[in-house]
Amino acid sequence: MDVRGHPLLLLGSSVLVAVAFATPSGCVVGILAPLDGGADAMGDGQALDTSASSGVSGGSNSGASSGGGSNGGSGGSSASGGGSGSGTSSSSGGSSGGSGGGGDAGCSPNLANDPMNCGRCGHACDTSSCSGGTCTPRTLRAGAGTVSDLRIAGDQLYWMEGLAGLYACSLPDCAAVTTIVSGTTLAGYTAAGTTAFVIEGAITGAVVRAYGTDGSGPKWDVTTSLQGFRGPMDVDGTSVYWTARDSNGSPFFGFLPQDQSPPAGGISLVAYLSSFLVQLRVTTVDGNEYAYWTDGANVIRSDTVSPSTPVTLASGSGTAGLALDSQYVFWTASGDGAVLRCPASAGDCSAATTILQGQASPARVAVDATGISWVNAGNGTVSECTYPDCANPFLLAQGQVSPGELAMDATHVYWATGSNIWRVPR
Repeated sequence: MDVRGHPLLLLGSSVLVAVAFATPSGCVVGILAPLDGGADAMGDGQALDTSASSGVSGGSNSGASSGGGSNGGSGGSSASGGGSGSGTSSSSGGSSGGSGGGGDAGCSPNLANDPMNCGRCGHACDTSSCSGGTCTPRTLRAGAGTVSDLRIAGDQLYWMEGLAGLYACSLPDCAAVTTIVSGTTLAGYTAAGTTAFVIEGAITGAVVRAYGTDGSGPKWDVTTSLQGFRGPMDVDGTSVYWTARDSNGSPFFGFLPQDQSPPAGGISLVAYLSSFLVQLRVTTVDGNEYAYWTDGANVIRSDTVSPSTPVTLASGSGTAGLALDSQYVFWTASGDGAVLRCPASAGDCSAATTILQGQASPARVAVDATGISWVNAGNGTVSECTYPDCANPFLLAQGQVSPGELAMDATHVYWATGSNIWRVPR
C-alpha cells in the first residue's frame, strides 16, 4: 500500500498512523501503527481524547527515544473519569499511557485534598492544606475574651472582646492588631473611615465616644442619662445609630450626628423598642434611609429620616443574623434552619423567599454583590452560595466549635469561635 499521501488512515473503528523512514541501504520502510489514545509517533506531545466524557486528556513525552516509541498520553480528567492512554508501538515499544481520573473537568481529580483545587476547581487554599474538600482555616486572632460583633469597614476588620476592648487589624492578614479602646465597659460600637464610635458605661450615664481607628482619641464624647447595654450600633454618612435604655430601663433606638466635635445636634430619639436588639443595620433604599434590626424573633424596620412607628417585616424562630444591601434584606431563622430573603423596599416580608433550608441552627449571615455566606452553629460549618438566590452552595469550613460572628470581603470569609478569629478563601 502506498502510504505517502495518507499519513492517517481509518480502518474500521481504528485510526492508523503512517510512519516512513529510510534504512541504511536506502530503502524506504513504512509502518502502520494504531493510534488509540496515546501520543502520535511523531511526538508532538498531545494525545487524542478517547474519554467518553468531557475530560481533557494529558500530553505525552515530546520526543521518541532512540529505538523506542514515545510514552502514551495520560488519561482524561472529568467528573465521570477519563479514558486511559495507550503507548505507541515501535521496535522496543513505548510505555502505556496513564489512567484517567475523576473530578471536575479540566482540573485535579483529587478535589478532596488538592490545595489548589479544594472542593472545586480553582479554589486555592492560602494555608496550603486541604482536607475533605475544605481548606484548613487560618487563625488570625487568638484573643483573651469572647469575640462579638465582627465586622468589616474599609480594609479593616473590627471586633469586641468581651465587654472590655475594641480591636482592629488590616485585611486580609491581620498582621498587627490595633487596640482602639480597652480597660473600660463597652456596650457596643461601629466604625466608618478613620473613626470608631462606642458606647461606654453599662449602668447609668452612658458615654458615646468617638476614637481614631489608630487608637488615638477620644475625638469627642457625649455624656447622656442613658443606660448602656450590650447592643448593636451602625453608622451612615452623617449619623451614628445605637441602642440603649432610658432612665426607666426601656430600650430604644437613637442617633446623633457623627461629623461634629462634639456633636452639636445632640441625641435624637427614633423609636422605643419592644425588645432588645440582636443586630442593627442602616441602609438607603429608593432614596429613603431605613434602619433594620432583629430582636431574636422578628425582623423590624424604621424610617430614620422622618421617624415613624417601627414596622415588623417578618417573624420567625430565632431571627439572629441580619445582612442587607440596597436590593434585599437577608436574615437567619435559627429555629427553622433557614435563611430568608425579602426585597429591601417591601413593607411586609411575611411572604419572604426561603433561599436555604435544612440548615443546622444558622447564626450570622453576610452578603456582597457576588455571594452570601453563613455559619451553622449546630454543626460547625461555614458555607457560601451565589447572590441573590443562593445557588451552588459550597462548604468552606467544617469542624468549627459553635461558629458565631461572621464577616466577608471580596477574597475571604472571616468568623469567630469563642476568643478566636479564623479565615478561609472564598
